[in-house]
Amino acid sequence: MEPFILGSYSHKKLFCELILQGDSPNPAPLNWPELDASAQERLAEMRFWPSLYKQKVHQAQTLASFSHSASGKLLQGAIAQIGQESQAQADFIRDLCQQYQLPSLAPPGPSPLRGEAGFKRSLYNANLELFLGSGLLGLLRQAQYLPTPLLELWASQLQIQARHVMFLANWLVFQTQVRQKPEYESFGAVAIWHQRRWLWELLQRTHRNEYDDTLPESPTQADRLLGQWTFSQILSACQHSYAVQFSAFDPRLVRPLLLPRLAQAYIRMVRFWPQKTDPSPES
Repeated sequence: MEPFILGSYSHKKLFCELILQGDSPNPAPLNWPELDASAQERLAEMRFWPSLYKQKVHQAQTLASFSHSASGKLLQGAIAQIGQESQAQADFIRDLCQQYQLPSLAPPGPSPLRGEAGFKRSLYNANLELFLGSGLLGLLRQAQYLPTPLLELWASQLQIQARHVMFLANWLVFQTQVRQKPEYESFGAVAIWHQRRWLWELLQRTHRNEYDDTLPESPTQADRLLGQWTFSQILSACQHSYAVQFSAFDPRLVRPLLLPRLAQAYIRMVRFWPQKTDPSPES
């Protein structure tokens, strides 16, 4: 038997089988829980569903196209499977919005991402979504912001996405070994750049800086919830929940590390920021 070495056929087979032998997403019919009026309002205030739906549809299109040009039937099958699962995730978001009468989702146009570069960028975005989504899910559970059965349905989608991210991390390492040139250094950084506006909005909603506890004018329940934590506290929750997502996978597979390291660097940096103090009352 071939020894397990990163970049070997055994490595490729292992990370491809992680996808090909995974459970099919969204077994029909999903058991959508009933929501009372308050929970329905809180769900509606989570306004990222249209953007996430668009990204998932585009991801499915990009991967379906790229799968035909991947090297070898094993990679082609795994990438095609990720594309199908990405479409199933988009269908989950569509069905959630229909089930709970959220604003309708506009059909996205064709994906602008093509080829290998588009494949990598699509899954870079999925990596960032997993990092932030895992942390947010943990905080929502802690705050009992939505009913547990609905959060468990969301958790099942993140578990599927964790497999996709593991595939990309190991595919990049595999390509580095095969091509003898670095492919791994930018993992996650590209997604941060392309999602910078969304991240900036999140930073503003979780304090304009670490020590400013002002809320927006006419805050929603979601604003009040996010206002309970600083951005560094959210990143800390993301670090923990993100690591848990990968804990069940074969330990021989590479884990993505850049986003947790960047988060840790930010958390350490803000410890040295001067804290805001209230002005002294006039004497």
